Amino acid sequence: MPGTSNQPADLQAKTRLFAVLTILSNVAGNSFLTKGMQQLGGIGNTPAALIGALFHPLVAIGVALLIVWTLTHMALLSWADLSYVMPVTAMGYVVTAFAARVFLGEMVSPARWTGIILVTAGVTLVGRTAAATAGRQQ
Repeated sequence: MPGTSNQPADLQAKTRLFAVLTILSNVAGNSFLTKGMQQLGGIGNTPAALIGALFHPLVAIGVALLIVWTLTHMALLSWADLSYVMPVTAMGYVVTAFAARVFLGEMVSPARWTGIILVTAGVTLVGRTAAATAGRQQ
């Protein structure tokens, strides 16, 4: 039956919460990073220029949020199957497109929106399955 899981209810809830945190920290982190780098303009590719960019406030916030993303993603992978985590967190692609349109003013083409609809359909199918097929415990 869809949604049936070997996981206890509290682990299922934690898995869903961390999936949301993983998605949101990834979208926000990349959005802040992009906005900060756009404000900086072409910085070149020298190590000093790249390290210097870390001190731009928006870039620093983006990096911090991407560290949160890494940590939540690691935790999520510790108790859910990779074949569940990756498609479910791909919902971040959908949220990213909306964030890019709304916050960064990017134009999103009809072809991209079509792809976003397909990603959403796939995420919906995967989300209806158990997060873990092995009897892992956290």
